[in-house]
Amino acid sequence: MLVLSSRDSSFVETKILSMGSGLPLPNGDVPPVEYEIGSTIIYDARNRIGISKEYDVIRREAVIAVVED
Repeated sequence: MLVLSSRDSSFVETKILSMGSGLPLPNGDVPPVEYEIGSTIIYDARNRIGISKEYDVIRREAVIAVVED
């Protein structure tokens, strides 16, 4: 689960504020990701699992791309 600064549209570019370790696969491994706290990503806002005025909560599956500076 990731906590992000909030925006409104179908696809959102934002910065990761916080993130959990991720859900394990059936074999117990947690797959690595190519981003970390502070990274800028684009995600599918239609898959938000939590919304507040200051941030959104999404699952890793909602991340579409990592924006490189």
